Amino acid sequence: MLDLPRMVIDNLRSFNKQRPPDRRLAEHLDAVIIGPDTTFDSLDAVEFLMGLEDEIAAHFGRRIDVCRYVDRLDREVVTAAEVAACIEQLLTPNLEAVD
Repeated sequence: MLDLPRMVIDNLRSFNKQRPPDRRLAEHLDAVIIGPDTTFDSLDAVEFLMGLEDEIAAHFGRRIDVCRYVDRLDREVVTAAEVAACIEQLLTPNLEAVD
C-alpha cells in the first residue's frame, strides 16, 4: 500500500527542486499548498496537484481529479496533509497499487 502523506511530501520535494529557493515550501504535512501563507501562486498549486494526479495514475492505474476535489473543499487554506486526505478519500476503497 502506498503511503499517501509521504507521496505528497515526496512530490512537494520534487516540485521544490524546480523552484528558486525563496519560493520553495517547507517539506512537511503542515505546509500550506493553497492560502495566504504560501509561496505558491495559483499556477504553482495547480501544477503541483496535477503532478500528484500523474503519480496516482502511475501507482493506481487510474486518474483522479485532485484539483477539482481540493477546489470543492472551498477553504481559504489547504495543507499538504489535507491534500493527502483528499487523495485517500478519492481512492477509497481502491488503495491497492497496480503492479
